[in-house]
This record gives sequence, C-alpha cells and structure tokens, in this order.
Amino acid sequence: MNNPITYELENNKLVVKYKSPSRSFDNLREELNNDVKRINAEHGPVYVAFSSGVDSQVILRCFLDMKGDFEPFFMHVKGLNDFEYNLVKESEKFYGISIKILELDLEKHKQEWLRRREIEKSITLLHHPFEWASMQLPEQFPMIMSGANEPAIIGNSKKGQYIYHNYYESLLLRFDLIGQHRTILDFPYSAESLASYYCDDLIKTWANVSDYYINNDLVSFKTMKMAPLGRFNYYLKGLLKGQYFKKDILWPTKKTGYENYPEWTVPHWNYPVETSVSVNYNDLVGHLESCSGTIKEFKDWNF
Repeated sequence: MNNPITYELENNKLVVKYKSPSRSFDNLREELNNDVKRINAEHGPVYVAFSSGVDSQVILRCFLDMKGDFEPFFMHVKGLNDFEYNLVKESEKFYGISIKILELDLEKHKQEWLRRREIEKSITLLHHPFEWASMQLPEQFPMIMSGANEPAIIGNSKKGQYIYHNYYESLLLRFDLIGQHRTILDFPYSAESLASYYCDDLIKTWANVSDYYINNDLVSFKTMKMAPLGRFNYYLKGLLKGQYFKKDILWPTKKTGYENYPEWTVPHWNYPVETSVSVNYNDLVGHLESCSGTIKEFKDWNF
C-alpha cells in the first residue's frame, strides 16, 4: 500500500486506514524531498499540477531541489482564474523555470459535463476540468497533485481535535476521475512524510492550545469568538510549511481558485453520515509515532 491513507467501504460504512512509518522520520521538508526521490525511482518522470498556491509551491521547490524528473503545468480558464495565472508567471521568474499552460474554455464542455453529472451523480463539476487536463498532456507520465493526504484538522469540540474524512470527499472524486486516464499520485506521498506533517510540534501545540480554549468555554459558536482556532487550512498549514521553506518558495495570497467559476460548476455537499469518519488527532499521532509500519483503522463519527 503506497498511499499512507486509504478508504474502504464495509457494509456501506467508511473505514479509513492510516499506515504508520516503518522507520523514524525527519522533518517535513526532508521527508518531502525523500518523496521526490522515491516517486522518480518508482515511477520515472512525472507531471506536476501547479495551482500557484502554497502546496504546489512546496512541491515545485522539492522537485527542483532534488533535481527531479518532472514537468509542471497549469490549467488556465481565461477570465476565471487570471489571478492564479498571473501568479504562475511570477513563479516562473522566481524559480527560473517554464510552466506549461493548458487553456480551457469551460463553456465548450458545459453540456457534456452536466449530462455526466446526472449519470455519475457527482456532487461537483469542479474536478472535471482536471480530468480534461490529464487528457491533454502528451506523455503517459503519472500526475502529481496534493490535498487528499492532507485533510484538515477540525476542532471546536470538547471531544478533541479530529481529522474529517468522507468516502465521497471532493478531492477523492478528482483523483478517481484522473485515475481513469493516468496514474495519479498524492503529495505528501509516503507514510514518513505524512507522519512528519501531522506529528510536527507546531500542530501538537496548536491542538493543545485549541483544546484549552474550547474546554474552558473561551470559544463561542454564536459570536465566533476565537474563530481562527478552527481555520486550520487558512492559518496553521501555511505556518507549518513556512517554518521549513521560509523564503525558498513564493507566498501567494490565499484563494481557492474557484471564486469566479459559474454557478453550474458549484459543488453541492451532501455527504452521507454513514460514510463519514472522524480520526482523533492524538490517537493518530500515537499510531504514526510508533514507526511500526502497521495499519490502524478508524471507523467512528464523533460529531
């Protein structure tokens, strides 16, 4: 099992499986660099999907530092993600490389994708453009993306900090679509890099501080007092990566890239509760830090 997180349905209920590292792990940057070397050794040259955001900046930096065999590309939807397109051009100057641009006209695919949504019962059409992009690339190289192995930690519960999973999670749908046409690899790639991410002292401290505020009733859901405690993706993830990459990457303004997309592509989240799992953060850390090379299953929903 190469992917450190896998999802399975047992009697229509989700089981999430985390693989523990089989060795002691280093800090996040070192393990991501190891991922680059491992990916090229196992798969050869790869395409790297570049969104211009922090995660893809990190991937690009690691592949450049390790002299990886890769080609980055960006999907440009003119008039809709021009902000990101301009960041791509800045990134080319910053890293001294060329990034392949794929030009997509959403309207040309509207009717086809709407028809497929009815057939496939998809909750969103935001991932069909990535499937389209995967079919435009000339070589059958695997594609590197990020996100499925970095689900956000969610808090604001006296039961502790949890990582949310659903079998129909949006990014998993994206990977399934692309996987029909080429190998799709997530980054972080290994159990070691995943462990270095979740077991970092910065996240441990954040979880402890969050628990303190929550358990002492210093967080109010009605007034949103101390709301940033629950904004893991917006605050802590950038800080975590920032401590290792500092000025070696370009730091863009936080956007989703979908702000200007048309209404017909907008997702409609309706995850069934029976396919949802919440992984307790402290339980996960104990498993990952065991470095036992074993798999731990999580099946419960605690909210």
